[in-house]
Amino acid sequence: MTRFWRVWAVLFWCVLGRAEPVWADAAPLEAPAPKACSFDAGEGAPGLSRRDAFAAGEVVLTFDDGPQPSATKRLLDQLDHHGLKATFFVVGLWVREDTYQLIQRMASSGHEIGTHTYGHDLRLTRRGWGVDYIEGQYELTRVLVELALLAGSRDEFRALYRRVLERKPGAILSPSQVRARWRAIQRNHFELLAERGFDQEQRVYPMRFARPPGGIPYEGHWPVRKMREEHEQALGNLGLLNVLWHGVSGDTVLGRLDDSEFLLANVRYHTRRGGILLMHDRMRADAMADVLERIASDPKLRVVTLESAAAAKYGCSARELYAGLRASAAVAAR
Repeated sequence: MTRFWRVWAVLFWCVLGRAEPVWADAAPLEAPAPKACSFDAGEGAPGLSRRDAFAAGEVVLTFDDGPQPSATKRLLDQLDHHGLKATFFVVGLWVREDTYQLIQRMASSGHEIGTHTYGHDLRLTRRGWGVDYIEGQYELTRVLVELALLAGSRDEFRALYRRVLERKPGAILSPSQVRARWRAIQRNHFELLAERGFDQEQRVYPMRFARPPGGIPYEGHWPVRKMREEHEQALGNLGLLNVLWHGVSGDTVLGRLDDSEFLLANVRYHTRRGGILLMHDRMRADAMADVLERIASDPKLRVVTLESAAAAKYGCSARELYAGLRASAAVAAR
């Protein structure tokens, strides 16, 4: 058995962690007996994609590329107004002193937070820098999300940023700097976690999901087997599920960014079919308001969380899934 499959074999036996992360599910429940998560070894890295069937009208809302100070705040307000839950795939370099509170709000409002890499590097798997670089891009976002959740003030966020990243707050790491520095940054972060009563197994936030920028190497013209294998090994080493999508809003299509009818038509089509819908925090404000209003008011639609969709696919709760993913990452680190 290869090292990669040894890592994912652990996922067949999910066990509960010994303590609750700070941002775990708010209401502690009586823990049921640990249950095996059922993974298909032929699937590659576990995750969700357009191959996974959803019932018509059953939709998962996902938003990429935040947090942005104005757009993400407005989006969170709208989601709260309609009582909708979503998953935010955040880009690490945008987690800053003017956005860290938005990360806190995502978590406290019950939204899921996933990693969309540190720098939204569309050449993530094409640089030829291998598994280690891919890991670094995803892990740095997890580190920054946890710093945001630990910070009690803007000044504290700046201090934590400076300590862990050893950079001036707001300074952006280039791809080559990510490659060279991410493990040192991770070590600094683990030292901080230990001081705060956490460890490498029991982190501040139970991050379960990752999404590759542009869907590469699964979408478009880059479905290269070697790239997919390296990407999947990196996620296995980190204990993350790979999340793609069934449909998109079209809010990145050049020439149609201001076309509300185009955006609404795309959302209407994909939500009625069901599945994971990809949108962006920065969609024009009036279009976003109309999209969420229609989703919330349509009796034929049912918004479900990404973690419930993953639990339904793999036959275990999100908590058990997280425990198994962390166990797989521990095996990979040995």
